[in-house]
Amino acid sequence: MLTPEEKRHRRIERVCQQLKALTIGSVFNKHPSGLACLAQRLARLANADDDGKCQCISCDRWYSWNEMHGSHFIPRTNKATIIDPDNIWPACVNCNKYKDGNLAEYRPRLIAKIGIERVERLEKMQLPRNYVWNRWELAEIKVNLLDEIKRHEERLGVR
Repeated sequence: MLTPEEKRHRRIERVCQQLKALTIGSVFNKHPSGLACLAQRLARLANADDDGKCQCISCDRWYSWNEMHGSHFIPRTNKATIIDPDNIWPACVNCNKYKDGNLAEYRPRLIAKIGIERVERLEKMQLPRNYVWNRWELAEIKVNLLDEIKRHEERLGVR
């Protein structure tokens, strides 16, 4: 019989094997199994109240978690912050899509939520030009995201 830690290690190994067949770009892609998509789903689920409603980071309107976008404060083109939980918050379609994130409102509200130090950390984060992602690290991140998503889906009765 495997211990929970051994089961987790095996899951990470399987995900790591799957990642070997993919390019880094496809690991972060918009496909539902991509890390960016998983991180956005987690941000929306984690910020939902027990009724499944989220508040837009930019305009304070409330919508169902599945009607919201996972909005990035620092654009997705910066791979250093693409899956950072401090960088992804629920936003309504109007703010995220039609107002390009509504950053004039986003930044002050983000500072109120997580503090100026963490916002400035995000703004300074950049990967070195020659940075190579460690596949084991990405696999571990994916397993953690999937576990957290499952926990929040169970909390909200989603499936």
